[in-house]
Amino acid sequence: MEVYNWLYEYLILNFTLSLVCAQSKLLFTTQHASIKEFDFQTRQVTVLYELGTTVYSIDYHYKNKQVYFPRYFNNDIMRFRYPAHSIELHYIVSTGSKPAGLAIDSIRNHIYWTENVLSNGRIVRCDLDGSNVNVIAQSLDYPFVIRLDAINSWMYVVERLPKIYRQRIGSSKQEKIETVFMETACMDIEIRTTQNRLRRNC
Repeated sequence: MEVYNWLYEYLILNFTLSLVCAQSKLLFTTQHASIKEFDFQTRQVTVLYELGTTVYSIDYHYKNKQVYFPRYFNNDIMRFRYPAHSIELHYIVSTGSKPAGLAIDSIRNHIYWTENVLSNGRIVRCDLDGSNVNVIAQSLDYPFVIRLDAINSWMYVVERLPKIYRQRIGSSKQEKIETVFMETACMDIEIRTTQNRLRRNC
C-alpha cells in the first residue's frame, strides 16, 4: 500500500491530469509541462521530455506503441513512440481552441479529444494519422475529460462543472450519468468482467 499512497500524493501535489500505464511503468504529465516515467519496481521518476507547454492528458495506443497528447495552448496533437531510447515528437493534427482531454480507440484506430471554441465546447475525432477530422458532439459546456471503453463502445465525457455523460461510440445521443458539483480534472474507467466503474478526481 505504501507505493500506492505515495504515488497518489505525488500525482495530486503535481496536479497530474492524465496517466498511461505500460507494463511495470507509469507515464504522467505534470503542471510543469513535463512527461515523466515512474518505475513501480525501483520507485524512480525519470523526466522523459520537457514539453515547455501545458498538457492535460495523454493516452497510449497499445498496438502501435505510440503515446498521444494534446498541447493545450498550441492547439495541436502530438505523438511519440514508447518505449524508446529517446523521445522524438511527431505532429499529428491541428485542433480547435484549447484541446484538453484526449482518448485513443485502439480497436478502431481513432483519436478523440475535447476542445473549447469560445462558448462552443466540442468532441472531435480523427484517424491516427490526423486525417478524416469529424465533430462528434458540439454546443457542450466546457468538456474537459474524455475516456473510452472501446471494447463495449462507450465514450465518457466530463463537462467540467455540470455533468458526466456517456454516449455510444459513433452515436450523437448523450446520456447523463452524474451531476458534478465541483471541478473535475481527472477520470478513468475501471474495467471489470461484470461491470465498469468510473473513478474521478476533483
